[in-house]
Amino acid sequence: MTRNTVLLILTLSAPGCCWWAKRSCFPECPPPRIVKVERPCELPPTLKLPAVTRVPCAPTNTAALVCLDKANAAKLALRESALKGWVQEARLRCETKGLTKPE
Repeated sequence: MTRNTVLLILTLSAPGCCWWAKRSCFPECPPPRIVKVERPCELPPTLKLPAVTRVPCAPTNTAALVCLDKANAAKLALRESALKGWVQEARLRCETKGLTKPE
């Protein structure tokens, strides 16, 4: 019974010793971390690109890979222009490091 009494006294006095020695038995709470929430960039509206169709190449022109008539060549130029404008607008909206702005 004396053994249990000694253990009880030590158990009850340990927090008091800790409090008197350190004034606090538990470490302080860490400071709150600041979390930056990144908002995904908003892309420009989707493009409606005109369809481009190939025409058969002349048999004498063997070096050409793709043959287009004037109307389809104009559509292809419009597609390229629209895509370049879309990319420029997307870069301006998103402003990510590492991308250079087109001139």
